[in-house]
Order: sequence, then C-alpha cells, then structure tokens
Amino acid sequence: MLPERDQAIFQFQMGPYFWKTQGVPIENGRARLYYPFQDKKVVFPTTDDQIPDLIVYFADQQEESRRHSFARIKASELIRQASLMEPEIISVNLKEDRSLDLITDEEFPGRVFLKAMLYSKKPPPMPELTIPEYKRWQLRAHVFCARDIPPADETGSSDPYVKIQIEDKFGFTRAQMATLNPQWFETITLDVDLPPLELFGDTVGMSAQVFDDDDGEDGEHEKYNLIGRSWIPIPQKWVNFQVDNKSYQIIYGKPTWHTIRYDANDQICGKILIGYALIPGDLKDIIPVEDIRPPVRQTKLHMFALGVRNIDTQSFKKPDQIRLKFSAEQRYTTDKEKEETQKPEAQTEIQTEKDAQNEKDAQNEVKAPEIRGKNVYETGNIKIKDHAAHIKQPHTFDLELPTNKELCPLIDVSMFEVDWVRNKTFLGLGQISLPTLLDDFYTKLGKEEKKENQVVTTTNPLLLGFGGMALGNANKRADTVTKEFDTQVGLIKTFKITSTQGISVSKLSIDQDIDPDEVVLENVNKKPEKKDLAAHQRVPKKGMFSSSMFFRKQKFTYVDYDTDPEEDLDIMPEWMNNRETFNDDLEDLLFQNEGSLIQSFPIYSGSTRSDVGLFNNSKPTGKHQIGVFRAIFITQALDLGAEKDIQKRIEHVKEKMKDVPVCIRVYILEGRNLQEEDAEVPPDCYLKVSLGKDEQVDTRVVTSADPGFYKRFDFITTLPGAPDLKIQVWDKDKLNSDDLIGETAVDLERRYFSHHWKSYKNKPIEMRALTHPEKKGYFGRLAMWIDICPVAEEKTLITYPISPPEKMECELRVIVWETHDVAFRDETTKANDLFLRGTVGNNPDWLETDTHWRCRAKGSFNYRWKFPMTLPLDPHQFKANIFKIQMWDRDVVGANDMICEAEIDLNEHRMIDKVYKRKEAVQIKKKWKEKENKEVNMIWYTFYHPEYTDKNGNKISQGRALLSFELMPKELANAKANGIGRGAPNAYPALPDPIGRFNFDILNPLGTFKEILGEEFTEKSAAYCAAQFARSW
Repeated sequence: MLPERDQAIFQFQMGPYFWKTQGVPIENGRARLYYPFQDKKVVFPTTDDQIPDLIVYFADQQEESRRHSFARIKASELIRQASLMEPEIISVNLKEDRSLDLITDEEFPGRVFLKAMLYSKKPPPMPELTIPEYKRWQLRAHVFCARDIPPADETGSSDPYVKIQIEDKFGFTRAQMATLNPQWFETITLDVDLPPLELFGDTVGMSAQVFDDDDGEDGEHEKYNLIGRSWIPIPQKWVNFQVDNKSYQIIYGKPTWHTIRYDANDQICGKILIGYALIPGDLKDIIPVEDIRPPVRQTKLHMFALGVRNIDTQSFKKPDQIRLKFSAEQRYTTDKEKEETQKPEAQTEIQTEKDAQNEKDAQNEVKAPEIRGKNVYETGNIKIKDHAAHIKQPHTFDLELPTNKELCPLIDVSMFEVDWVRNKTFLGLGQISLPTLLDDFYTKLGKEEKKENQVVTTTNPLLLGFGGMALGNANKRADTVTKEFDTQVGLIKTFKITSTQGISVSKLSIDQDIDPDEVVLENVNKKPEKKDLAAHQRVPKKGMFSSSMFFRKQKFTYVDYDTDPEEDLDIMPEWMNNRETFNDDLEDLLFQNEGSLIQSFPIYSGSTRSDVGLFNNSKPTGKHQIGVFRAIFITQALDLGAEKDIQKRIEHVKEKMKDVPVCIRVYILEGRNLQEEDAEVPPDCYLKVSLGKDEQVDTRVVTSADPGFYKRFDFITTLPGAPDLKIQVWDKDKLNSDDLIGETAVDLERRYFSHHWKSYKNKPIEMRALTHPEKKGYFGRLAMWIDICPVAEEKTLITYPISPPEKMECELRVIVWETHDVAFRDETTKANDLFLRGTVGNNPDWLETDTHWRCRAKGSFNYRWKFPMTLPLDPHQFKANIFKIQMWDRDVVGANDMICEAEIDLNEHRMIDKVYKRKEAVQIKKKWKEKENKEVNMIWYTFYHPEYTDKNGNKISQGRALLSFELMPKELANAKANGIGRGAPNAYPALPDPIGRFNFDILNPLGTFKEILGEEFTEKSAAYCAAQFARSW
C-alpha cells in the first residue's frame, strides 16, 4: 500500500547506524524487496529504554529531501523478536513527513512489512528469503456510519465520504452532504491479491480514509480534503458460512467503531463503524452479498419548533431573517430495493487509481439507498428580533428507526440567511440527537425483544444484527465464540472468547478498536488471593494513655438540653424561609438530567480544516456557535402499542406554545469574590440588568469584593420566546470609563418549561458564576433568585422586601479547665509538655494556653480565651460555626507535636441563635445523666487524631478536655470585662491558679529528677547506677 511512485527506496537508521536498499519498482502499490541485510555489529546502552528507536523511511530517491513517510519501531520490539524461536513479521503504518509535504491527502502514506531483530549475542544464520505467491481474495468492507466528524467547510458542516483501500485496490462511498454524522450503509467490494495469510499472520489490514467532498462543476473532485484516517486490521477469524447446506470458510470481522485521526497533529476526528468479510476468490460468486441495512420500526416523531435563540448576528451580512431546513436522512429502503442491492453483479470493482474517478459514480448509484424525501421539512422565512427567531410551528416526522440504537440517525438542522430578494446563504449546521430523544422508545423496544429472545444463539445473522446472513459454527482454529447481546436490539456490546484452558477474554467494547495484541488474558481457574488485612487495619504504634484510674471509672453521659424548646429562634428573614440555596448555576445542578420538556441543540459554523497542505497560509476559522435551536418532542411508537394519552400530550404542548405575557422578578442579593483583573483595591460595584432592549441600572455603588446589593428588578415579557436575562456587574471609575467585572445570562425559556424548577414553591437561591466576554478566568459569583409569573396572576406573586440582616458584634469566651487521659508522645518519660490552641471558623489567629510542663495523668490550666464574632454568621463561609481546638506537646529544641484535635459545633444547642434573638449572654449547657441530670456548663469533650484508628477504622480517643463556652453581645462583654488567661481583671468567673504543675525544688533534687524523667525511667536509672557502683566497689 505505497503511493504511486516510480520506485521505492527504504532507508533504516538506528542511532548512528544507517542502512538502505536499492530502488525497487512499485507495481500495483507494492514494492517486493525480500532484501536481506548483512548483520551489523552495533554498540548500545545495556538498558533497553536507552536504546534508540529503529526509524524506517520510504523515499523515491536516495536524497533525504525525498523521504515521503516514516515509522518508528521501539528497540524493545526488536529485542522481543530476537527472543522468539521464529521471529514474526513486523508491520507498521508509515506517517507522512509533514515538513516535506510529498504526499497528497488522497494518498495513503504506506505500510511496510519487515523482520528485524536486535541480539545481545551472536545471532543465528539468516534464513533464505523467497518471494511467496499471492492469492486472490475478495474484500467486502461494510461501511455503516460515522459520528462526530469535524466541520471541514466554513459553514460548519462537512460532506463526508469514505475511501476504502487494501493494497492497491480502493473504492468510495457516496458523499453525504452537509452532515457531521453521516450514514452510508454501503458495501465496498474489492478483488485483491494478498500474500499468504499463514506467513503474514494478522498484519494484513485495510485503510479507511474520510474526505470532505469538494466537487467541481463537472462533478469530479478538484481536490481531496482529508478529514482523517483509520487503520483497520484484518485478523484471521475464520467462520463457517452455509449455502445450500454446504459449509464454506471465510474471514469475518464484526462491525466495530474505529477511531478516525488526522495525520498532521494526531487529532481524534470522530469514529467510524465498519465491518468486513474477506472471502477466498473462488468463493466470491457462491457467497451472496450481504444486506447490511438494519431492521426498522415505524415511529412518529412530533416536533414543536420554538425557534432559534442566541443568534450571533455578527455572522450575517444583513441580520434580517433566516430559514431552517430539517433533514432526517434514512438510508433504509423497501424490500424490492433490497433485492436489487443484493445482486452480485451490482457490485463494481475498482481496479486502479487511474480509472477510480470514472467508475466511482456508477458504483455508488447501485449501492447507495435513496433519501426518503418525506422526512425533509423546511420552515418559512423567520425574522430576527433580539438575537432570536421565533418559529412556533409543529411538524411530524414519519421515521423508520433501526432497532439498533447505535445506528439511530440524527436530524440535521441547516440554518440559512435569507436576503431581501429571497436568496438563501447557508450559515451553519446543528444535529438533533435522536438516540437521546428516543431513549424511552429503545427502552420499550429492548424489553419487548428481550422477551422474544430469552436465549440468544449464534446461528444468525452473520453481521450480528446488522444484516441477514446465516452464521454456522466457528472454525476449529478459533475457540468457541459466545456473543452477549445488549438490551438495545441487535447491538453486540461485548463478546467473550472462552477456551478449554480456563482463560477468558472478556468485555471487548464495540465502541473502540480491538487490538488482539493488547487483550489481557485472565485465568478464571486461578484462586483469588487473600487480602492483606493488615494493610487496612491502622493501629497506633504509640500514644499510650495515662493511668488516671479515677477518670476512667467516672462516666460522663450528657443529655441534650435546651432551656425552652418552644422558643422561636428562627433568625432567618422572611424571604429566606423554605428557600434552598445552591452554590452554582441552576442550569448546571438541576436541568442537566431532569428530562425537561424543552430540548436545545447548538448550531455551529466555521471550519477546523485548511484547504491544502503545510505551506498554505490560509487558516481555518474554527468551529463556533451561531445559535441554539429549541423544540419540544413527543415520540409515538406505532408498533409498540398506541399511547392512550398521546393526543392529550400533544394538546398540552400546543397550549404551552401559546404566547403568555409574564412578569419576571429578579432578586439580586450579593456578590462573592468579585475580581477585576490587576485590581489592588476592592471594586466600586453597581448592577445593570437587561431583558432584550429593556435595560435597568442600579445607581447605588457598593465598594467591596463581597458587595451586598439586595435589589429587585421587574420586567414584562412574553414566553415562550423571551430573550435571555443578562445581569452585569460593573466597576465605577471616576476618571475613565467604567469596567465590566463580569456577567451572567439566565435562560428564562428553559425555566418556563422546566418541571423541576416549577416544582419549587419558593424558587431557590443560586450562586451564578460570572464570566467576561473578552477574558478567561474566575470573576466571582452572584447570589440571586428569579420568579416568573403570568401577568394575569401577578397579584398573587408575593413581593419580598429584601434587605441585608442586621449585624451584631459579639464576643466568644472559652475556658480551658483541665485535661485527662492525653496520649503520650514521649514514650521514654511518658509525659507531655502540654498546651492547647484554638480558633473560631476560618479565623487564622489561633490563641494558646500556657504550658503544663511534664504533664502526665491530669493537666490543669484554668485558662480563658476571647474571640470576636459577628452574627449572623456568613452562610457561605465554611465551618463558620465550628470551634477548632488542638492539644500539642511543646518541644523546646525542635518543632512541636500535635497530639489530637476536636471540632465543636457552637450552635449545637442553638447558642448562636439564642444570642442573636435574645440579645443576651448564653452558655452551652447540658445535663449530666450520671448526676441525676444535673445542669452543667463545664463539659468534657473527646479529642482524636486521624492517624490513630482501630482495625475497623474507628477513631481512638487520644484525650479529653473540660471546656466551657459563653457567647454575649459586645456591649455586655464591655460591661463584664475580663482578661486573657488568668490576667486582670480576673472575673466572670474568677479563675484559680492551676494545680499539680511541675515545680523545681533545689532542696529535693531526686524528686525534681523524678518529675522530669518520670517514675519508671528514674527507677531504671537508679538501678543501673547502683549496679555500676556495686561493680566498681
């Protein structure tokens, strides 16, 4: 499969070493060399990954400037070949050298077959090479469809067709016009001479090249516009085919999705579904030609077109009016037409590239089914207003849908500009995804077929649901083949090849290329390995507890306690009652998978391909959205039983499509983290809100990165058909023009038709992300909600007087009384130099207690902290109501060690709400169950460390602390002033000095030594000193 040149020269380079062949004529796309090189001694590093690759060049002359294409072969592959008893044939696809641009788009860069080995010792003698005899085969390449083809035309569409090539033979499908998801259902038949398959193994394959059709006036190709290529290997999978009770062996490949790639940048350009049959030449007249068109079911699709929204009028010469054309192209024909396409004489063989163009049209006229014109619908001229075109027209498509959802077509939506003399200019293309719309149809169809086919056999069809051939038992050369059908009828999603040795190859997806060399074999007879339980059991290696027996026996069980359960402690304003808050756009959270009544489909324009090669200065415009088509769809599956309520649903949709004057009420609460590029000071923010040409400006300026706007805007419009609501935040500039900080657009029509959004009695608050039309990045968020109400019902719509909540400055007082059972981090002395630190919410300023040096059984502190707090708390601040407290072991020389920590909810018993509501001091209080439910305000809290857990993953207590909390308004705190720690004024309450602290006593050095090192270590040291003294004595 080499490009047509006078001769082929192959050059090989591996690091500093170089080989080359003599020129060999290229005949029928082949250059038969069978040229053995003399063994060459080379010196390379001993590490495999440091050995350079073997580079293979294809050229038509010896100069480097005539190297057309190349391929790289890893050194590891050459070493693997050397380890085999019989080295294999290596086959690689060549890639075009884009820097030289010597290969045109219509040419395949080539494929080379060679044997190459890299030995670390003396190699065996090179066997004698002989040119084998080629055998005639017939390839039947079944081209079904493609998905996600990139736009090659400036209008945003492509006119794709496929070129199938094997060796020097190739054929074409018919071009599908103005589509990115073409359907062909064509069979390309090529008679080709191939080398012995038993010699070349699975290295034989074919190339599928996808082009954009750019025909001239004479109907012939002026140039090829390559979209991408896919290499399809043809492994030797033999099956038995039965004709008139006789069995014949052929090679068969099931329909498989293959990735399409563009050579220039290796970019993925969609995927193509292709199957094949490789038939021995003497059987081609015996084996009938398959009909690859799938079985279909009659269905009606009712479309209620709303119109096109968000039209980019900059793409028009005169933004006046447009027209839409809908095309549901279905390449499924009548039974009579099927009989015609099944005739063997209808298949045309393309012999050489020289006469390919002359025979292409005749070949495709026979094999390509006709388009069903009844599924083409075109609207009238539609005027553009406020970047939208309103259609509001119903249409019913009579569809023949394939029972295989994978083959379900798409409806192309073509948008045209219409000028004053009614001339149409194609602008862009969109696709309506029928597989998505008809999910219920295929679900019902799958259940029906599943009942009919409880047991699936492999007797037919050959094309696994895509055609009508019979399939016999698999050849003995292959293992038993089991096919697992998906509930989507006729589509094989996975298959399994099971052998008698207990090895299985499982779950090979139809959605990707299948490479037999990359299949992982799983030994199903292998016993499962035992899990390493120790790896999942995290047990602390250190952290012994103190020996305070009194504390361990003492139980502290608290009962939740509130002084007045009936007290109204709701601090939320009225407009916040029963209203949810979402930290993102509602479109991203609610409308993605809700199954909304309305459906949206983007329309694109622009090309991703330039016209010619590397040295062309023209650049593609790039794919960009020029509008969004909106419609409502109802599916009526005729042969799955009539839906009783189908007419009611249609009437309901027609009612929803009527124009309704509505009131749009927008409540904007506050901004969050509003950021302007390179701004060093908070922005001076104000709002602009617009609905079409109606724009309203809030003249108030709020200087803050988190501004509180609390502003309501009212608009009157008509739904469906209203433009997007645009909200902008601007930065006021006294000297220059104002700067846009960010904006957000709300799709009112989508909410109007959303069942989920309508289910909220009180519409939720959303934190909408701001974007900038000329910049990329994060620009902050806007908290807001929207009410939509018909004007006739406007009096029933509650108007909320939104305003920011009143702020209250408060003071939190925390007292650390004592600690018990704190884990030791010093295993030698079994003591901690213990201190505690704490903070509120995300306050970075932590406060610390003093240090209890050499703390063992019990720590004594009697230490007061005071923290400022502002109520009500910011609901968007993470853990604003959490008090964080930690225990640490102080190290005089090195870094301190954290022992454990705890997080305490300050509003667990509504302490925060009580202070804000009562305007008085409130303590956290509980009832002590073991003390006859005695009310206490000094509460024991348990501390943990995340790394210390039991074998079940449960946290292990690392200590306890006795704490008390009191929150009061700032005015009351000033009246009851006190100091930090035990500082003056020591009041409210007065804190005694701690007890049990370490004291240095010069008159009792042994006791001091014992306090520092601990009793156990002191006794061991004394015993050691006594033994040494006795030995010296």
